[in-house]
Amino acid sequence: MPLPLRAAQCGPATVRLVEPAGAQVEIRELPGRVELRVAPAQATGPLIAEMAVEFVAGETRDALAPSAAPGEPVPDAEQVWLRDKEGLIVMGPGVVALAARLAAGCADARSFVHAAWRWLIGELRFGDWHRGDVDMADPLGALMQSRLADCILGSSMLAALCRARGIPARIVSGYLLHPANVGPHSWAEIRIAPDTWIPVDFGAWCYSAGNADDPQWGSFFLGRSDARLLAEVAPREFTGWGSAPPPERWYRLERLVGQGIEHTLHALPGNALFRRDLLDLQVIGPAGTGGSHGLTGGS
Repeated sequence: MPLPLRAAQCGPATVRLVEPAGAQVEIRELPGRVELRVAPAQATGPLIAEMAVEFVAGETRDALAPSAAPGEPVPDAEQVWLRDKEGLIVMGPGVVALAARLAAGCADARSFVHAAWRWLIGELRFGDWHRGDVDMADPLGALMQSRLADCILGSSMLAALCRARGIPARIVSGYLLHPANVGPHSWAEIRIAPDTWIPVDFGAWCYSAGNADDPQWGSFFLGRSDARLLAEVAPREFTGWGSAPPPERWYRLERLVGQGIEHTLHALPGNALFRRDLLDLQVIGPAGTGGSHGLTGGS
């Protein structure tokens, strides 16, 4: 189960095994995750665990510090975020050519990110694209044809465009902390200068409806993120699905349950329930001041 990863978000977590009742469980807390281990002989039915974690969360914004110039050397420790292939981040010829076109007239990393953002918001549509339909040899080349992307694909496209121009970029994942819609989400972080990473969230498409010039939402999540729980920074710090990889074919549902939100993952073709997460959020500190958040999850 994921824990807040960033040092600034660290807080106490309480974890317990609900089912199978009475089973002996080993609980280990590691950076960014809690592991629960149950003896196979006792795990004959569904495994249900509950975790409550309290942490500090607040907005992150681009402080408009000086941006890196094109061709500025990248330290060895950050070369991992320049790799030409990582998951859905694949720098195929179409991505490289598009990055070159977008770079025309861009004086620094920040201006390139802004140009890439306008292309993402204006040229793509936000929607689900099942991974079974993705050509893993060139997933972003196919995206450029379909023009349809979810949060991970859109963020991967942005990361690939940046990497093609020598700008380190990575995918981060965690949970949105919107009281009306607590749930898992992924977005990008771009390194625009030494020690300066800014968040960029393609999910903003849903607010702007593809209009980068919308005065309210067009660039709201360009260089800004609201209060979130960050649990993964690919590829170095990754919680993922743990010991239970998702089925090859699946679909996800979400619905309100009491004061919380239920996310379920079902395996096809039989619609069997594979995973269920019930999330509830409590804002402990004053709103808008970076106060503490409590997130309760059961799965």
